[in-house]
Amino acid sequence: MASYATHKLLQSLCRSPELAERMNREPQKLCAELGIGKEETDALVSRDPAALAKVGVHPILQIHFMIAVSPEFREKMDTSALQAKLS
Repeated sequence: MASYATHKLLQSLCRSPELAERMNREPQKLCAELGIGKEETDALVSRDPAALAKVGVHPILQIHFMIAVSPEFREKMDTSALQAKLS
């Protein structure tokens, strides 16, 4: 299972556009500051669903993560309610 710090980060990304932007800008530094280990950091940086699953990130949190940090992913989904919250 992914660490508490990883789960907390993924949940926080959906509520904080600033944090999501920082995750895009400097993911290794942010993960290090939050005490997230190398394997989980590598999975988050890769944004690869298989890597995220391997470290134990729940599929729903994977979707929330991609919505928060990937404009391309948001464009492919109908996320108008979530986008309103992030604005």
